[in-house]
This record gives sequence, C-alpha cells and structure tokens, in this order.
Amino acid sequence: MITFIVNADDFGYSRAVNYGILDAYLFGAVNSATVMMNMPGTDHAMKIAHDHPDLRVGVHFNLTCGPALIQEHKTIIDENGSFFKPSQLSAKKDIDLNEIEREWRAQLELFYAYGFKPSHIDSHHHVHTFPETKDTVMKLAREFNLKVRTFAGIDESLALSDSFTADFFGAGASFETLNAIAANAKDGETVEIMTHPAYLDTAIMNGSSYTEGRLQELDVLMNWPVPADVKL
Repeated sequence: MITFIVNADDFGYSRAVNYGILDAYLFGAVNSATVMMNMPGTDHAMKIAHDHPDLRVGVHFNLTCGPALIQEHKTIIDENGSFFKPSQLSAKKDIDLNEIEREWRAQLELFYAYGFKPSHIDSHHHVHTFPETKDTVMKLAREFNLKVRTFAGIDESLALSDSFTADFFGAGASFETLNAIAANAKDGETVEIMTHPAYLDTAIMNGSSYTEGRLQELDVLMNWPVPADVKL
C-alpha cells in the first residue's frame, strides 16, 4: 500500500481558492492543505478548517505574496509593507535572516492563535528550501515539534514524507501524472503531492500568474479514480 498526502497549497489566498480546496477535499483526493497566514482569505480558511477537523491543515510560510504580518521589517518588504515578488527576493543581497525567522514565527503563532496545531510546514514558492532559509525552517520545526515538506538536505527526522513531488502542476495536472506517481512509488512509501486546486475570483486572477491551471487541477482531483493500492 502507498500513502498519498495530497496537499492543497495556498489555502487562505482568497475565498475562491478556499472553496476550491474545500470541494477538492469533500469530493476529491485532497486530504491536506496549508494556509497562507497573511492573505485576505486567511480567516475564512481557518473557519473552514474548524468546521472540517479531519482535514489536515498546516502553515504555508510566505515571503513572496501579500503584506507581512510584521510591518517593521527593513529588508524583506517594500515601501508598502508587502513582500517582494520571487524574482525581486532572489536578487536581493541584503536580506536579514533574523527578519525571516521573526516573520515565520509570527505566521506560526497566528495559526496557533486560532486554536489549532499545524499538521506541518511548507512554503509559498518553495522559499523554505532556499540555502539561506532552510536552517531557519528546521529550527522553527524543532522548536514547535512540527514536520516539514521534504526537500534536499532536510533533517530526515523532520521530513513529512518519504518523498515529495511537484509534478502535478500546469500541463502535468492530469490523471496520467497521478497514476505515474503511484506506479513509481515503493510499497509502504508515503508520498506528498503538491497541488493548487481553486475556483477563480478577482483576487487570484489579479494576484497570481497561475490561474486557469488551478481549475484544471480541481477538475482532475475531484474526478481521479484512486488506484486500489493508494491510501489517502
């Protein structure tokens, strides 16, 4: 038997994203989601999590979208208090890693303030896997006793799963991709699959470069015939 953690990223981005993730959980293959704690739909996402306690919900660490929770940062936000886009963040040479730790700690603490313990940690645009940030995420994971989305170089004791795949994205959002992941997994393995199911609203259409692909993911996840040897 193979265990799939089918995680929906970007929970909290907007109400349309939240409703898409909810439907993918209620009527499809999604069994886990991670929340962006600084977005317009955050509170709505946490209410959904409260109403559906069997949905595993973690924290989607963010450094590249929306306003920071801590507005006193000097190196990781622009003049409007918003995070830099990924390309801008990658180009910066003066980032204070202490600011990243403080911001991510604030995102974790806000999650706990809703009365939940996160199932695990991952991040928007994979920022937790950067050479400069991976030690910070592992430090916080140890402190809060949390698992982390698997990445190269992770302390294996912190790894959420045996393996992780981002293949289910864009043109790869298909039954064929899911079936191939299952076929290539080893018996007894736990595999995390990153997904981004959503309905669309002005927030996601105006704020994200990945739009219609989210609808495609939602359709596939709600209609995938799960193989007999896959446990969700």
